[in-house]
Amino acid sequence: MHIIEIIIVLALLILLSNVISHYLPAIPLSLIQIVLGLLTSLSGQFEINLSQDSFLLIFIAPLLYTDG
Repeated sequence: MHIIEIIIVLALLILLSNVISHYLPAIPLSLIQIVLGLLTSLSGQFEINLSQDSFLLIFIAPLLYTDG
């Protein structure tokens, strides 16, 4: 259940960042998402434990694929 709550919060943050980006077009979307992620992490309520293998599979592999 904990992972579902995290996924819902992250989806809401993405929606919020798109709304903010719509009203403030001078600020890049990626910067808004970084600030929202930072504020969420500073709240201290969320902790995602990933093993090294799952981190490589989820994040690094798609980044390498898009660069290739």
